[in-house]
Amino acid sequence: MQSEVITTPSRQRELELTLIYQTAQQITQLQSLSELLPHIVAEVSRTFNYSSMGVLLVDEETNELVVRETIGLEREKHLGFRVPVTDAVEGGICGWVAYHGQSYLVPDVLASPRYIRTVEATRAELGVPLKIKGKVIGVLDVQSLAVNGLTERDESILSTLASQIAIAVENARLYEELAQAHAEIQRKADQLQRLLARTVDLQEEERRRIAADIHDSVVQLIYGAMYETEGTLQRLPEDAAAQVDLHNIQVSLKQAISEIYKAIYDLWPASLDEMGLFPSLRSYLVQYEEATGIGCRLRIQGNPIRFNPPARIALFRILQEALYNVRKHAQAHTVEVIFTFQEGRVKVVVQDDGIGFDQEKALAEQQHLGLISMRERAENIGGTFTIESWPGRGSRLAWEFLQPKIERVEPND
Repeated sequence: MQSEVITTPSRQRELELTLIYQTAQQITQLQSLSELLPHIVAEVSRTFNYSSMGVLLVDEETNELVVRETIGLEREKHLGFRVPVTDAVEGGICGWVAYHGQSYLVPDVLASPRYIRTVEATRAELGVPLKIKGKVIGVLDVQSLAVNGLTERDESILSTLASQIAIAVENARLYEELAQAHAEIQRKADQLQRLLARTVDLQEEERRRIAADIHDSVVQLIYGAMYETEGTLQRLPEDAAAQVDLHNIQVSLKQAISEIYKAIYDLWPASLDEMGLFPSLRSYLVQYEEATGIGCRLRIQGNPIRFNPPARIALFRILQEALYNVRKHAQAHTVEVIFTFQEGRVKVVVQDDGIGFDQEKALAEQQHLGLISMRERAENIGGTFTIESWPGRGSRLAWEFLQPKIERVEPND
């Protein structure tokens, strides 16, 4: 009999510790407060047979405890209920616990002036602080419908659980703060992306306007001057000395028109709208090869798609900038532009046999604004940009896009 008296409390404590461990394990696996707090009150009340339980967290701005979750009696009434963190009576039992950082067991609430009568049927109450590094972040509150319905055993159980619950709550808070910060950063990034897209659109609209103005004004004036010189030539005697000068002027005017048309094409390649990306790109590569002496090749692998207008102009500008960099820096003999269409992705590569460069140094020093521009234009249409280059071994610039982001879809498709 003596052995049974000793063993029974020991066995009961072992069972309690097992339940505490299991409950703590379940609690610490949750990362969101919205999931964690309901789980705490549900699991603890179920495991230890509490009829009513709540979790109050400290609002540091107001120095109040706020009921964040509860189970049992009149749940909706209690959510959001606030009590001050104070030693005074108006703080109630939980306010006292948070203020002193100590547990408070009240076997008969009707005999306690601190009891805040929120539930008429409550007869006993226990508050246990939730602390992180000595700082109170909240209170566990348990209520019973019976006088002496809560004992020092319950205080021991909840005090043991409280440290694990406090860690879980603090981790969940930090997780939510991190998630909110990440969401805010993403919101700002999306805002900047939209701003960048709008800036690019405005740039293209301005390029189109300038190109049209040059064509409609400057080019027409030069054509007018050519017609005037032609008329003057016809009126002059064939042996007039001025004929040579006028002929030279005509040659210069034709060269000026040719150069202006090249500038107009760089400003706004109208053939993009009329013929699409690949015909425009082939035409551009022919002009590029004639102007630079660098051999050019365009390769298309897979089944090409129709590009939507934003992707079409973005890709053309990206390739313009890439080829300009080859011309200016690479000292290359050949350059190749490769489009690969495969499994819902589009990969674009520009590779040359030039002198290459130290890519890490170039990007770190922010000297290559062209690289930055190409990256931003690619990101603007949902793409990624990578560089492979080593001094003396040429360069390989690659962009990758998801096909749905850049493909043109007709309304009736």
